[in-house]
Amino acid sequence: MMASDRRHDLDALRVFAFLLLILYHVGMFYVPWGWHVKSVHAPIEVLEMPMRLTNGWRLPLLFFISGVALRFALDKAPHGPFLRRRVWVLLVPLLFGMYVICAPQTWHELRQGGIEPGTVLTFYRGYADWPWSSPEGWPMITPTWNHLWYLLYMLVYSVVIILASWAARGALERRLSPLAGSRTLVSMIPVIHVSLLFLMQDSVGRAQTLYGDWFNLLTSFLICLFGYGVAKEAEFWDLLKRLRGVMLFAALVLSVCVAVLSISEAAWQVALAVRILQGWIVIWALLGWAQVLVTGPSPLLTYLSGAIFTYYVLHQTVIIMVGVPLSGLGLPATVEAVILIIGTGAVCWAGYEFLARRIGRFGVLLGARN
Repeated sequence: MMASDRRHDLDALRVFAFLLLILYHVGMFYVPWGWHVKSVHAPIEVLEMPMRLTNGWRLPLLFFISGVALRFALDKAPHGPFLRRRVWVLLVPLLFGMYVICAPQTWHELRQGGIEPGTVLTFYRGYADWPWSSPEGWPMITPTWNHLWYLLYMLVYSVVIILASWAARGALERRLSPLAGSRTLVSMIPVIHVSLLFLMQDSVGRAQTLYGDWFNLLTSFLICLFGYGVAKEAEFWDLLKRLRGVMLFAALVLSVCVAVLSISEAAWQVALAVRILQGWIVIWALLGWAQVLVTGPSPLLTYLSGAIFTYYVLHQTVIIMVGVPLSGLGLPATVEAVILIIGTGAVCWAGYEFLARRIGRFGVLLGARN
């Protein structure tokens, strides 16, 4: 079993995954795919391929690392207090985000869709109406969690795993251990994921609505549970470290396959299956190389590890609130995108540095664990 020291390699991957998510959502402002709002320069088709190549591993990597972190944290605290703490740090920013942070996204989405939401007060009365409803003419249900769906899903997964661990009195971890330490698991996990794709294809591509999003809900839970199971299995981590070169080469080959299939007329199930396989090979490569490249803490990593969750909570609203007025200035697309990226980073940094980390226990509203 691995010592319960902090895994700085996984800290670095977690920061990387969230920063990539922020850049991905900036890209969503420009690509042809549907999103809440769009730049006047959209669609920019050249962005599709690099974004498509990350779709198979960005979110699975986050759920996997979240499962690992859950195991390390739960091993250090009693189940009851830890469950209360977990609900607190996930539910509070989720609710605050739904009622405050995500509201401006809906405002701009309605306006760009040609719907006049009225005054701020009129809009918010409709937005915050309870139970969930769709005010007259609005093409969405509000209040909405938008990009904060990850918090909701991790809240559900955390409660299930913590309660299962408590009820099993250690048996859950003991039963997962032989499976997690198996060499065949590295090849079986992608196969299981693809099998679920074909078994549950009717729910593939659903919005992150929890109810009805069965494929995403189940696969993300299994990935989180998998991370929980392998968190302290030295054999698993050593294997990925040894195979990092092979996995990197395989990831490059499969990425080419994903690119080819995305521009061909292959069935969507085949294209998605290859993307899932590519995603897992990329994850194995990242987990292996991170162990070699990140061997200890650094001031930057320590700072970003504390700040990145606040960045995640704020970033999409910032992108939309900065991007929509910026897009009306008539700037070239490249200049607009650079300003948007810098502006989003600056506002997220300021939100953490001058607000979230300075309001004590209330920082949890913005995801800061002061």
